[in-house]
Amino acid sequence: MRTRLSPPVFPRAGRRQPPLGTDLRGLGRRVAASLVRAHADTLAEPLVRRAVRDAEALAAATSVPELALPVLAEEKVAAMRAWSRRQQDILGRSALSLAA
Repeated sequence: MRTRLSPPVFPRAGRRQPPLGTDLRGLGRRVAASLVRAHADTLAEPLVRRAVRDAEALAAATSVPELALPVLAEEKVAAMRAWSRRQQDILGRSALSLAA
């Protein structure tokens, strides 16, 4: 027996629903671009994009991913910024201890 799956049709508009995740990926790209610009002086772009990818994965598991993604991305970038600062502090202390 073969099951035939097709995207659901919106009852009033008669339009097909886009494939799952395409809107979230587009939103993720826009959020990432915005956060890269906002944190260009404190974080490298790959770190910001990694944080947004993590946020996309978490948001996809919620019932309202489009609402959750921007908030989760901000939180992930803030955590990445704190991690980056800690790493810089550790590197600075290591350099000082080697110089002494």
